[in-house]
Amino acid sequence: LRYFLLRSGGLVDDSDFSLELCTAKYNDELANTLGNLLSRCTAQKIMNTDTWPHDTSDVDEDWISKINLLSEKVSRHYDRFDVPRAIDTIMSLLKEVNAHFSAKEPWKLAAQLRQDPTVSEDVGKRLDSITLISLHSVRVSAILLLLIVPDIS
Repeated sequence: LRYFLLRSGGLVDDSDFSLELCTAKYNDELANTLGNLLSRCTAQKIMNTDTWPHDTSDVDEDWISKINLLSEKVSRHYDRFDVPRAIDTIMSLLKEVNAHFSAKEPWKLAAQLRQDPTVSEDVGKRLDSITLISLHSVRVSAILLLLIVPDIS
């Protein structure tokens, strides 16, 4: 309820309310965007070990910069009490990362590594890079959403 009210009307505007709208917004953004990305990048098909992706040598620095700048952008929106825009900014980045994840098809890279562990080192680096970018975006986004959804876990 808190998420919906801050998302839809913020502190200034009125908004329509129904339990259906509330559930739909929560499911669309928190479950399908944030939760789905977390689920996809931690799936057994992708992370078939108990270790964090370790090879950061091939991580796309543009993505890392974009994710790191998210907190500055969102903080400016929070400072102006523009919570809907803060959420828009977070969700936009998560949707971009989801699209990046889908385009890079890390499940195929992981399958190559499972079938032949001696396959090119480049495959492992690309898999680690995609996973690190995705997990970093989820971590930063979850921290930024704590004010709105403190029990997001």
